[in-house]
Amino acid sequence: MLWGTGDEELRTAVVAAHERAVASTLDFLQDHAAFTRRGAGGVFQVDTEGFVAASFLHRTSRAAEPQLHSHVLVANKVRAEDGRWLSLDGRELYEHQKAAGMLYRAALRAELTASLGVSWTPVDENGIAEIQGVPKVLVETWSTRRHEVESLGAELVASREAELGRELAGGERARCLQLAAYRSRAPKLDAETPTEVLVVRWREEAASWGQAPERWLPQVLGQARTSALEDRKAVVHLAIARLEETRATWGRSDVTEVLTTLVTGTNAEELRARVEEAADEVLRDHRSARLRRRCRPSRPRRSVVGTR
Repeated sequence: MLWGTGDEELRTAVVAAHERAVASTLDFLQDHAAFTRRGAGGVFQVDTEGFVAASFLHRTSRAAEPQLHSHVLVANKVRAEDGRWLSLDGRELYEHQKAAGMLYRAALRAELTASLGVSWTPVDENGIAEIQGVPKVLVETWSTRRHEVESLGAELVASREAELGRELAGGERARCLQLAAYRSRAPKLDAETPTEVLVVRWREEAASWGQAPERWLPQVLGQARTSALEDRKAVVHLAIARLEETRATWGRSDVTEVLTTLVTGTNAEELRARVEEAADEVLRDHRSARLRRRCRPSRPRRSVVGTR
């Protein structure tokens, strides 16, 4: 909403915050998910020099509504420390995908708070929070794609449940929603449309709904107050308590997911550093017991732990 209705200075600030959050998240993935395998049957998991990837900045949803986001295409080849190019061990990337998404959102909150002074609603268990003061009518009205997916997804879920004669499990429902997203995809807006043209359209739409940016932007920007740093011991204790409530075993990706809802920072890099430090403490804590793995990782940070 801020990027889609703001002036050029505001849009530039939002894009910069987004790109710093993306970069920080990719650094996290390169540290924890950029590995390859060596030896007979790929028994050894080894470090690499990182990803070869390309990032593409997109401005809209498929419904031509403001939705600033990036797609990152990661090559399936990585260079090992001996210089050989080998296949990426995609299992770690898959394992860390949710943690990376939640870390991105936390990093974006830190960056936008620092650069624009926005404040946020409480962060939910999925790492979602909204900027306080942005009109809900705009959020709902410019969520056409979400409504399309949810509507078709509900139809697919109902059809599948009728076919099976039972309620679908969480994973099955998720697959129905994913299928709905694919089936309802429409061609994207012409990439040649200038951003300035889109912004004029969106500002006019907002005004027609009684939500001209001039009415609400001043109450959104520059309102955040500096928050006190969290008590590290309290954060670690709460993180372990949440892990114990929801998981029988956990690894670093699970710990990271929880910590992104508890930890803050003045920018993306500080936020990530504080999450990593807290994750180290959670994994070392006496309430966690290290479990053996058939394939021993090359670094302790990827060990799997569980409650005693």
